[in-house]
Amino acid sequence: MSLAFGRLRKRSIVAVAAVTILALGCGSEPAGTPLATPAVTLDLAAQNIQFDRAELTAPAAAPFAIWFENRESAPHNVSIHGDGAVFVGEIFSGPAQRIYQVQPLPAGEYRFVCDLHPTMTGTLITE
Repeated sequence: MSLAFGRLRKRSIVAVAAVTILALGCGSEPAGTPLATPAVTLDLAAQNIQFDRAELTAPAAAPFAIWFENRESAPHNVSIHGDGAVFVGEIFSGPAQRIYQVQPLPAGEYRFVCDLHPTMTGTLITE
């Protein structure tokens, strides 16, 4: 093997290794699942086995976030229902908070509920 060919081969291996390292280290999200920037973040809290508001409004056809604060030790979550569940948030005990990332929903009226306490409900309007 010639000296020039050996150097070229070594450079190629280094270049492939560098590209692989860069590709693996360029973010924490898997390929094909980009994070959408929420159009708005809605605030909602749970205390005394009830939500602190009965109505939320979000833009239609745009991703949005719900900053959910569970102010008590009882576990709660937020689920959004239209014709069936369109979003189900993580159930967790408090006091603690979560940010739920909700995919775009068509314009309309939805019901939000705590899956563990079905009397905890409200209305989500997307417009």
